[in-house]
Amino acid sequence: RPTASQGWSGTGNYLIVLDGSNVAWTYGLHKRYSRRGILIVNEYYSALGCRVVTFLPRTRMTATVEDFDDLEREALRNLEILHENGLLALIPPGDYDDAYLLNYARSHGGLVLSNDHFVDHLAQAQADGDQARAQLDDYLRHCRVSFSFL
Repeated sequence: RPTASQGWSGTGNYLIVLDGSNVAWTYGLHKRYSRRGILIVNEYYSALGCRVVTFLPRTRMTATVEDFDDLEREALRNLEILHENGLLALIPPGDYDDAYLLNYARSHGGLVLSNDHFVDHLAQAQADGDQARAQLDDYLRHCRVSFSFL
């Protein structure tokens, strides 16, 4: 699996697993949920030759008052295209999207793009035993990529 310690060159055939909600809230400065951020990150890593898969709660594909903005409506349409192409996983209501994306990323050797430190998952892994927590902690230290928008 690719890790920061292996010296990622910034290009290559890596799998990037996006925490879609985390990216959307960050792009909206934690004041507004903006799907445009997901598309910006997707385009950035795709241009570097990476495969990008996004995980998003299904409820985030429902239009809201904020989506009356033309750019947000366009972003919603583009996310629908990603979903049709198998690059956007929509998580059922009531399920925890982070669990899906962490499981997918770990089982496929992907890097997780999120500013979430997944403390709740580490606590759950601790309940499963010291080895489970250590494995998840090691994975997150090596394969979680934080981000910022300029």
